[in-house]
Amino acid sequence: MTFPEKIWKGDAFASRGIFVLGESWYGDYSDELVTDDGYIRAYLAGRVVDALYTRIANACQLSRQDFWHGVMFTNFVQRVGATRDFRPTRGHYDAARVRLAQLLNEHQPRGVWILGVGQGEYSAPVVERAGIPVEVTAHPTSYGVKNSTLHASWNALLDKARTYRAPAQNFERSAADFPLMNNFEIYTPTAEEVHSGELGRRMRQFNYRFVGEYGQAQPVWVSAKDQGGALVGGLRGFVFLQWLNVELLFVDDAARHQGVGRRLLAMAEQKARELGARNATLNTFEWQARAFYLKQGYEEFGRIDDYIQGFYMAYMKKALEP
Repeated sequence: MTFPEKIWKGDAFASRGIFVLGESWYGDYSDELVTDDGYIRAYLAGRVVDALYTRIANACQLSRQDFWHGVMFTNFVQRVGATRDFRPTRGHYDAARVRLAQLLNEHQPRGVWILGVGQGEYSAPVVERAGIPVEVTAHPTSYGVKNSTLHASWNALLDKARTYRAPAQNFERSAADFPLMNNFEIYTPTAEEVHSGELGRRMRQFNYRFVGEYGQAQPVWVSAKDQGGALVGGLRGFVFLQWLNVELLFVDDAARHQGVGRRLLAMAEQKARELGARNATLNTFEWQARAFYLKQGYEEFGRIDDYIQGFYMAYMKKALEP
């Protein structure tokens, strides 16, 4: 089931500027209640009773309406399961950091209130790298947490937010707003410029602001040969940002249906785990090996129909369990 992205952003958020970050979302809801926005609207209208949301407002010594209309809210992990028996994993938290960085960049809050010390180990560094004030407090549902503790944390964040000044942003404008824009030249780069790697370095520096520094892609190459030493198949891929990207998996006709492809993929996945990969992704044409990958535990998450001559391209992924 797909859970659409629609965070809650109160009418008075621009005035207060506080982003409240919950831990993880549980429930088996439908319709409007699937999103943060829909759920909180229903809660404030009295269609949903939520003791946790009420307690948070009470701890901050504000009415439900005043508190929730003055903040932005989402959970760090958007979806875990139908009940609290499902707990967030490290994989959930790692994936959530990218989404959090995007939200910070898009909405530019003046402060982030993180509910939950455990998730704060993952989410707080993202906020700190963005230079935004942050306060981490115990989750309101944790045993023994008092309203006075939550209130003190809330007030501490408000104090930080009052003095926070966001860095200047480069908003999109028309060419008329920039008289010198026509002085820029768009051109085909020289081979020397391409091989210098300058654009790649600049892109990495930009990415580091959101996910921290990361290493270069690590190759994952596996081959198969017959008893005579002749190459009969192989896999070529790489691990980057904890994902195994399978670029090519091929087995000669004479060696197919003998487990060669399965063994190649299994060895590549194991090598990827050793390099820190937690997931794998690949794409395959309709005439290639979609059914094979499904048997190996992959799921299709996207497709481009009529990619070439009426054939589709399927995009697949798999979680690599430790």
